[in-house]
Amino acid sequence: ETFSAKSCGQEASRHLGGTRITSTKPIAVNSTDDSVLHGGSKDAVGDQILPIEFAGTEYIAIHNGTNFEGVYIYALEDGTSVWVNEAKTETNNMEQITSNLNIGEVKFVPMYNYCYSNKIKSPLYIKADKPIIVFQETGRNGESGGTMLPQLSCTGSEKAVYKRVPDSKECVITIITRSEFVNDFVLNGDDTAISGADFTPVRGHNTWSYLKITEGEPLDDKPISIANKSGY
Repeated sequence: ETFSAKSCGQEASRHLGGTRITSTKPIAVNSTDDSVLHGGSKDAVGDQILPIEFAGTEYIAIHNGTNFEGVYIYALEDGTSVWVNEAKTETNNMEQITSNLNIGEVKFVPMYNYCYSNKIKSPLYIKADKPIIVFQETGRNGESGGTMLPQLSCTGSEKAVYKRVPDSKECVITIITRSEFVNDFVLNGDDTAISGADFTPVRGHNTWSYLKITEGEPLDDKPISIANKSGY
């Protein structure tokens, strides 16, 4: 059986973000917001919500190049402090964006301000002094999407397989890994296809590095397998 609850109106203040859900037995909770309008397209944005035991204090969000993109940060404890990459600098300094985020409250961070200022292109590194949940609204070419971000202490995967949608206009794959593992990737059995030199350290947390692979070989219509010989 299922139960559905919906917002009271289109205004952000009347939406369900920050609602606390508890149960006596295990449940699954999905969230979706239909007809989100950005760039002329209306899209459904949502994901399955992580239970709070999987929340963490560190996250990385990758910017996809849209000016509406951002992250929603939800506090699980009162008085939560949150820091992100310092805007408009190339340093590893962090900027405190809130020192008193309480249970049920949300802090929106527009990623364009922190990831693309002064032509700086970098993921958004998020750090809190207490566990938080982070939802990223993202998209490409006027189409919106969204996802719950995994916290950095999650293990990740040693191998991932992806099949591109046929006839899609664009395919982009993003890899995030610890910087010590950037030279150990294998793509469809080829350990030279992904070079460690192509990775960039995450500003604010050089322990992690990222890489974006864009359309074209090897991202044509065939399935691709990406693995790492040393880490996740």
